[in-house]
Amino acid sequence: MGRAGLLAICCALLLAACGSTAPARRAAPPRTPRTAAKRHVRQTLVIYSSLPLSGPQRQASLQIERGIGLALARAHHRAGRFRVVYRALSDSLRRVTTTASASTTGRGRLTAAKTRHYVPATNWRATATVDNAVAAARNTETVAYIGELDSGATELSLPILNQAGIVQLTPGSGYPGLTDRVAGVTAAGEPGRFYPHGGPTLLRLIPDDVVEAAAIADFLKHDTGCTHLAAAAFGGGVSAAPLVAAIQRTAPLYGLTFEATAAPGTDVKNYYSYAVALRDHGVNCFALTGRVTRSAVAFTEALNAQLPVGSAIFGTSGLCNRSWSEQARGGVPLKVANALYCATPLRPVDDYIGGRSFARIYRAAEHASATADGYYGYLAGRLVLAAISEIGASTDSRHAVLENLIGNLASTALQTYGFDSADGEISSTYYEIDKVTDGVPVAYRAIDPPSLLSETPGG
Repeated sequence: MGRAGLLAICCALLLAACGSTAPARRAAPPRTPRTAAKRHVRQTLVIYSSLPLSGPQRQASLQIERGIGLALARAHHRAGRFRVVYRALSDSLRRVTTTASASTTGRGRLTAAKTRHYVPATNWRATATVDNAVAAARNTETVAYIGELDSGATELSLPILNQAGIVQLTPGSGYPGLTDRVAGVTAAGEPGRFYPHGGPTLLRLIPDDVVEAAAIADFLKHDTGCTHLAAAAFGGGVSAAPLVAAIQRTAPLYGLTFEATAAPGTDVKNYYSYAVALRDHGVNCFALTGRVTRSAVAFTEALNAQLPVGSAIFGTSGLCNRSWSEQARGGVPLKVANALYCATPLRPVDDYIGGRSFARIYRAAEHASATADGYYGYLAGRLVLAAISEIGASTDSRHAVLENLIGNLASTALQTYGFDSADGEISSTYYEIDKVTDGVPVAYRAIDPPSLLSETPGG
């Protein structure tokens, strides 16, 4: 190309950059695709769950997760003007730091890379529980957290979530100190120490241990002929000993004499003499709290052998499973099992508000029978979705969801259970009593206890 050609190109570029004195043709505006014009960008909100996905509570946790997922699927993961994402976490994973194989650098030096991974544990773990709560709190899109199942785990996650202003729905933590002060049962400073941010943020989907203690006392008094009751805790846990205290203080409300005794300990050789001493003091019914352990099983056998014939042996909710009542699973022999009763917040699905409808929906989706755990997950999911749907132009979605749940706006919209706005307790006080039949706890009757220990919200 000659100099004249280069000059012509430079002049053209100069005119394009600086403009031309000649009138220019107006360019047509870019066409907007029809699909883009109709597209509506939805704001994303996140629901977390934190449940033990390994160990003895794995199946219950999976059922709860399926219930949550079913609620979101039926709503197509939308609520009002929001897109809703569900993230399921496990609080039963143990974090382990390992050292990978050594590698050689460019200078010939060996380096070791440390990696972190998670392995299943046999129950919930503190580190995993805290990690889950922190992850939810740090995510600015988080509006709700469903978990934990164990009261001890909830004691750890609740202050973190409360500080962040996130509503927490628990389908299994019965310890009353999480929401109320109960004389002789809860610890000093409770429940205030769980709420550094102030107001209540925990909604309990099941009745608490005060209701459980009353249901046990009512049943023993009116259905078994019990007159002289004793109780002991097994397996530790934050709610085991307080539940013994709740039973002790509830017994007089139902005309029962409570025999305070020393803890049985873990030496099974002493259990039969311990049971003989109970019998000699007139004890004719006994309640075991905590969870299933070898000691709890051995102690149950000793009670059955030494207490008067017809005495009721009662397991609280942590023992109301086949690990306690079925010999093939490490429980008591069949001849002992048929004398056992236990309490559980899990009722037949049809007995819940909307339970029959949920059972049909669940069977159509999962091709299996619905469970109470699945119902609680479904209920939690629907309540959160309803609370999100009621959000208006508020910029603080997290606070709005909390207020809509605490204020029962979501419950009213769904025509389902409400919550006490002072402490987050569910309005239902029914507790299920199971009778062990052929080694399996079977629903026997539901009790709405008429007399409860006094509970005071706040700390």
